[in-house]
Amino acid sequence: MFYRKESLIKRIEKLKEYRNDISELKSFTFEEYLKDKKTKYSTERLLFLICENILDFFDHLLSSRFEVVSDSYEEIITNAYKKGLIDRAMYEKLKGLGGFRNVLAHEYF
Repeated sequence: MFYRKESLIKRIEKLKEYRNDISELKSFTFEEYLKDKKTKYSTERLLFLICENILDFFDHLLSSRFEVVSDSYEEIITNAYKKGLIDRAMYEKLKGLGGFRNVLAHEYF
């Protein structure tokens, strides 16, 4: 597999867009979030898209630059740390992202 810089740039641009979109939702209280379905659904969808974007970004880099294929979403974050794509501090922040993505995708309770 080869490295596609354009694809990575598009993912970064989308991530910035999602960050701006979700920042608009910060004004809602937790109670409003639970009460208003549109706010709840849009918040959860944006969080899902952010997770997917980050995981896809690292998965693309891992497979194209290191020929590493991850077996799970959580393993993508671990492999990104092991290959030096992220430092320890970022790894600690992103650890659990794969599980969180699955909660959003499958509505685990």
